[in-house]
Amino acid sequence: MTDTKSVKVLKKEEVEKGNHGTVVELPFVPIVDEEAESTTQDVTVKLPNDTKVTITKITHSANKESFLLQSIVVKNHLVKDLGLYAEAEEHEKKMEMEKCQIDIDRYYQDPEADQDQVAQQKYDEALEEYARLEKLRDEVVKKMFDTFWQFIHETIRNIFDDILTSKVNTTPWVNLQGVEETEEELGFSLYAFEVVWMFWMRSVFQEDAAKATLEYLLYGIKKPRPVAPRIVVRRVKQLSGYIDYLPPITTPKPRVRLLGRRG
Repeated sequence: MTDTKSVKVLKKEEVEKGNHGTVVELPFVPIVDEEAESTTQDVTVKLPNDTKVTITKITHSANKESFLLQSIVVKNHLVKDLGLYAEAEEHEKKMEMEKCQIDIDRYYQDPEADQDQVAQQKYDEALEEYARLEKLRDEVVKKMFDTFWQFIHETIRNIFDDILTSKVNTTPWVNLQGVEETEEELGFSLYAFEVVWMFWMRSVFQEDAAKATLEYLLYGIKKPRPVAPRIVVRRVKQLSGYIDYLPPITTPKPRVRLLGRRG
């Protein structure tokens, strides 16, 4: 009997402490959705190193864990293996260096005062270089969104489209805390990618899914008698590994402050 089968043949009452009537989004005993599994679509892509990878398209079903796993595979093993994430990150690092090395405020000059041409030239060059890097970064992040979209099942692509159009490059937009942002758009940045990811997760999971999963692992399960400890530990590690991908983990603050947008 394999480890997977050892877990799947368990009953809720064998592993859960008094949670038999409650709905657990990522239970210890995996939910099997045979109907969804029979209609899955696989896509094969070729990575830059000529390796071919077959990935199951992301879809909705009673098995939320399947949706999460499919999404994680696309995000981590495809978008990153294609080099898109690293490329965008490199652009953002250069943008940060540009901002740190040339203090825009120091070169800003009062229009009423005599102009320092050297300082003004540095200011203009800094803005030009920053804008160039920002454009390159935006193009890569757009590719990341496009790539992710390609691996979403046709039946739910509209959900991803709605999230993208309502959050990125538009004002006002509502952030993950439910606050309406009216002063600054969410541009095509890695921060925006993480924000869209969390809203994508919310299309399936409750807003406190990360907290609920952690509490379930800490207080809601017990070791089943017929299952070896190593199998239990392996399953718990697998479930705990999902927590960072679930709402409401706070997304990182934008790495780069936009220039020329001062109050």
